[in-house]
Amino acid sequence: MKFSAKFRFNRQRSSLALSLTLTLLCAQIWAAPQATQAGTAAVAMPDRFAAQAAAKILRRGGNAVDAAITAAFVLAVTLPEAGNIGGGGFMLSHVNGEDAFLDFRERAPSQAHRDMYLDEGGNFIQQDSLLGGKASGVPGTVRGMHLAHQRYGTLPWASLLHPAIALARDGFVVPPELAHYAAEKLSKPRGKPILPTIFPPCVPTKYLSRQSWRQPCSALQRTRTTSTAA
Repeated sequence: MKFSAKFRFNRQRSSLALSLTLTLLCAQIWAAPQATQAGTAAVAMPDRFAAQAAAKILRRGGNAVDAAITAAFVLAVTLPEAGNIGGGGFMLSHVNGEDAFLDFRERAPSQAHRDMYLDEGGNFIQQDSLLGGKASGVPGTVRGMHLAHQRYGTLPWASLLHPAIALARDGFVVPPELAHYAAEKLSKPRGKPILPTIFPPCVPTKYLSRQSWRQPCSALQRTRTTSTAA
């Protein structure tokens, strides 16, 4: 995982990678439909929590990379579909006259092999490639954000994670769209809730629209205090 001084084009696609792709031009961040004005900068994010947090970072004197890092971690709390510390992504940047591309996509585990999704008869087991441990790559988001911060960040790392940690600790009002999306995910696979059995009591059996939701078991606090992001 490293920066490239030249632009590279990667045809691989995933919803997580696309949602975490951040194009940074000077002091501007572009990502999705909701915009918040922040002086001479522009911030666009998939939800208001990330947009407001990024705008505050810019007002405090942070640069576009600082704001993008904050937004990425906030989205991991308020809109997991768009931001996830268990995933990866790309960052295309133009900072201080330097054009760079950072690929922090997930990577295959060291024990992965060609036939890991085949049964004894050589038949493809689709479920194994979509759900469970075998379907998961080694996350790259936290390390990618940390590398971007080391290269371009201006504000302290811990301060950039504070908005996400506060939202996880103190809670936020769940938008109807998130409640609907979460209800679908928490009931799968095969109609049986599995996350609450793996991470009790941190994962609720349901999200309630328009009600506050707290995540006291968030891993963000550990990420904030870790000097070398994994």
